[in-house]
Amino acid sequence: MKYIITALFVIVGLINFAPLMGIASDTMLASLYAVEISSADMSLLLRHRAALFGIVGGYILISAFRPSHRPVATVMAFASMLSFLVLYLMIGPENNKLVGVFRIDVTAVIILIAAVFMNRRASSKTE
Repeated sequence: MKYIITALFVIVGLINFAPLMGIASDTMLASLYAVEISSADMSLLLRHRAALFGIVGGYILISAFRPSHRPVATVMAFASMLSFLVLYLMIGPENNKLVGVFRIDVTAVIILIAAVFMNRRASSKTE
């Protein structure tokens, strides 16, 4: 079970880490989200968003191999993904790429819930 839990955290970490590639260029950002980068301000904000995802995803990946970090990484992951899901439902998307992001985040939340329950179950058996 230990390896399955680790794998689930790795999957969630990689999902959250993936947008970091958007930091490289406006072209990459535009392709990730199917949005027009209309100004340097928009580019700055979206690249900063990409950097923050790299931080969150990186920490989730660390927690996959260092279980003591999992509680904080889990809170970060839930806060990040659930905030997007709530905003998506409140505002609604204008393009299909964001529908895909929504579906990926829903999937990642489900995977994270499974990882948390399995981790708790494994921890309670060792106590």
